[in-house]
Amino acid sequence: MDDEGPDAEFRQVFVEEARERLEVMSGLLLQLESADDEPEAIAALFREAHTLKGGAAMVGFTAVARLAHALEDLLTQLREGTRALTPMLVDALLAGVDALGSAISSAVAGVPHEPAAEAAERGAPRRGRPARP
Repeated sequence: MDDEGPDAEFRQVFVEEARERLEVMSGLLLQLESADDEPEAIAALFREAHTLKGGAAMVGFTAVARLAHALEDLLTQLREGTRALTPMLVDALLAGVDALGSAISSAVAGVPHEPAAEAAERGAPRRGRPARP
């Protein structure tokens, strides 16, 4: 990765903000297990994933954007009631947040992280598109 210039500065700002967002997302997911305001927490999680997706795409962290998009898809399904919130799903979402952190670290180091992004996409099919075998 290029370590100089405005692009590097912008990537660094994204990375710092993304790590803060991941902390917020982890906290929100832990709250979901006992939250009375489940719709609000899910909406907040969606906003965080959406913002991460856009920022990652802007700085060229494709795998991070793809993982965030898969997480956003799951959260959309929860918001729309087409998927139920279960303890297993909360665990899966927490694992997705951890995978995002790893993908960000890999992107910063210039290491591809595509397998995780592809696995996340397979696990969270988008509407109108069947899951890949």
